[in-house]
Amino acid sequence: MIRRTMENAVIMENRAERDDMTGLYNKNRLISDVAKNSKADRFVAVVYWDVNRLKYVNDNYGHYYGDLLITKVAKSIKSVAKKDMPIYRYGGDEFIMLIPDATEQEVLIIIDRWKKVIEQMAKDSDIPLSASVGYSIGKYTSLKKVIEEADKKMYENKKQRRN
Repeated sequence: MIRRTMENAVIMENRAERDDMTGLYNKNRLISDVAKNSKADRFVAVVYWDVNRLKYVNDNYGHYYGDLLITKVAKSIKSVAKKDMPIYRYGGDEFIMLIPDATEQEVLIIIDRWKKVIEQMAKDSDIPLSASVGYSIGKYTSLKKVIEEADKKMYENKKQRRN
C-alpha cells in the first residue's frame, strides 16, 4: 500500500509539472526551476518560440491538425535540446527553452540547428509547419525581463517572416 501511494505521488507530481499534449514542462515547473536557480550572478539564455499560422491550420484543417502542429514544433525543439536545457510549453502555442550560463554563440548554434530540423520536418508535412523564434540573455534574478525581451525578439522575427 505504501508503494502504491508513493507511485501515485510520483504520477501526480509528473502531471502537475508536465503538459499532457507535448510532454514538455509547463509553467508550474518553470516557476519551480527558476526558484532553484535564482542566484544573482548566474546567467541564463531564454529562447522563445511561437507557432506560425496555428489559427489558419485550425480553421482550414481542424483542431486535430492544430494540435499536431503544436506537437511537431515541440518535437523539433526537443530534438536540439541538451539535457541541461529544460523546455516549457509556456502558452498555447508558445515554448521556452532555458540555457544555463549560455553565450550568444551557443544560443545561435541551437537556433540554427533547430531551423534545419524544422525545415526538414516541414518538407514532409501535410500542414504548414513553422515557428518564429527570438532569444535573450540575462540573469536568473531578472528572468521575467529576459523572457519579455526574448518574446519581443520573437515577434520581430514573426513580423519579418510575414513581410
